[in-house]
Amino acid sequence: MKTQLTTTTRKYLVERNLFPETRFRIPALGCLLGSGCSAIYVASHPGSQSALFAHARDLVVYLGIAFLIFVLFYLEHYLVRRLTTCKLDDRLARWQSSGSSVLILAGVAGTFWPLQIADLPDDLLFVVGIVGEFLFVWNVIQAFASGEITGIVSPAVPRSEAARGADNFGWPKSPVKQFSIAAGVLAAGGICSIVLNAPSVEIQVPLGGEMHLMRFGWLVLAAAIPFGLYSRLYKMFIETWGIEFDDSLSRVHFVVTIFGVILAIWQWEQSVMMRMTTLPGPEALSAIAGLSVIVFVINAHRGFRRRRSPRRK
Repeated sequence: MKTQLTTTTRKYLVERNLFPETRFRIPALGCLLGSGCSAIYVASHPGSQSALFAHARDLVVYLGIAFLIFVLFYLEHYLVRRLTTCKLDDRLARWQSSGSSVLILAGVAGTFWPLQIADLPDDLLFVVGIVGEFLFVWNVIQAFASGEITGIVSPAVPRSEAARGADNFGWPKSPVKQFSIAAGVLAAGGICSIVLNAPSVEIQVPLGGEMHLMRFGWLVLAAAIPFGLYSRLYKMFIETWGIEFDDSLSRVHFVVTIFGVILAIWQWEQSVMMRMTTLPGPEALSAIAGLSVIVFVINAHRGFRRRRSPRRK
């Protein structure tokens, strides 16, 4: 019996074929999450001589480099799609993503393997980079040789808002959603960490010239505060004064805020590792926080200039 695809299924398949770079999102996020968790473990066990500590320290660098490789693959496919007319083969992108993920996982397993092979993780990263680039170049050559053009979609299968969102790396257009999602993820992670007591370690936090012990979940909740605050401000400005914020500036503001949170975590890690009672380089953190506020003010100022009428209920 011949299987007939529904309109929704065909629409999904077409969109997946249009955007092969989406294959690299989940592996990149997985590497980033693994590297971050390893960094947290290393920072929470300063001076440890255990084998697990050494493995976690190696994973911070290993998964961090793997994350950058997947980001490179993503950007290559994205830029080729945006700047050229060739249609990249989704199957090759899937093989590139799946094969790279398997090799990265093999490197992670090799890190914990009792009989470690010298330089195995580094060699696997090299193979992932070389083979991945070869598959990408072959994909581009094949696309140009076949003469396939992007954007040819059947009128019966129009592009959805989700497909258009891929043009902006899948980011939500609304700044309220951007900051709300980040605040929600951090808040949920902090609450789960507190309730489940995972990780079951108390983090050293330098406050007032002294080191205080604090559960990890409270730090994650604290990281959600700036995102929740900005989300509320954006929502208030949009609903109360009818301001239309610039999409590019909103994304720049989000990235700057994320960078500020990462910088704060890094400085906290340095203070713990060096057993300092104050955060190193507070000027840099203050500068990032100030830059975040400045970007928001500029965005709000531009929004006021093209202000629209507020909604009336």
